Amino acid sequence: MAQIHLAFGGNLGEVSEAFELAVELLEVDGLSKLHRRSLNYRTSPMGERAGPTYLNAVMEWQTSRSPQELLNEIHEVEAKLGRVRQEHWGPRPIDIDILAWDDQQIDEPDLQIPHPQCWLRRFVLDPWAEIAPDWVHPNYRETVHERVAVLTARPLRIVVRHQDPQWRAIVRRQLKSEYSPSEMEVIEEAAAGRARFSGRTALESAKSSMTPSTPAVTFCCDPVTHQPAAILSTDPAIAAQEALVIAGAMFDQPVPVQQG
Repeated sequence: MAQIHLAFGGNLGEVSEAFELAVELLEVDGLSKLHRRSLNYRTSPMGERAGPTYLNAVMEWQTSRSPQELLNEIHEVEAKLGRVRQEHWGPRPIDIDILAWDDQQIDEPDLQIPHPQCWLRRFVLDPWAEIAPDWVHPNYRETVHERVAVLTARPLRIVVRHQDPQWRAIVRRQLKSEYSPSEMEVIEEAAAGRARFSGRTALESAKSSMTPSTPAVTFCCDPVTHQPAAILSTDPAIAAQEALVIAGAMFDQPVPVQQG
């Protein structure tokens, strides 16, 4: 059986009850079994349209299903519990993502493992570190615990890369208006030539406008390796708002909810 990690989240209705119902539904056929789970964490919503505060958790499972089979089952469970996929970063009663599948790397049109956004989100990483701090990301060769340490360092170092200095300046000003110098250090870099991107990015499974010939537009929290990186919009005003959302997910500390 494969050892996998799933991220649970939601912010509409009785989210903790939805988590429990989802576990029951995923276990009902005996092909998947919950092994251990983190506490639930209260986390800030991502973006202006995200709705109220979220609950998030990470759970370790063992499953004999294939990745695609489990993804299909997860979508069925989400639908049974009221999930309607209408708005990116919008409110939802439950959201279940496959974070990791042993140490496999999968890149299919509807499934990327490890989850492409997991290394940029403390609401995933903090609960994940509670149950599997030594899990190693196969791309970055970094443990969950080590990634949390990067994101909890202050000031958090953010690199904004683009060929256009005006684009960089707009994104940098937006970030600096939200975070003090002691909280966040924003570094501008001119991107050389054109960037090639593979797999999915940290924004909605790679924006449809992003092609292999798109000018380099990246945003990352590792000035040395530039990983992990998110691709932002080529429109600087939109990119500035996207940068705030991603920076908030990297910066904001989830609060564990003591249960029982």
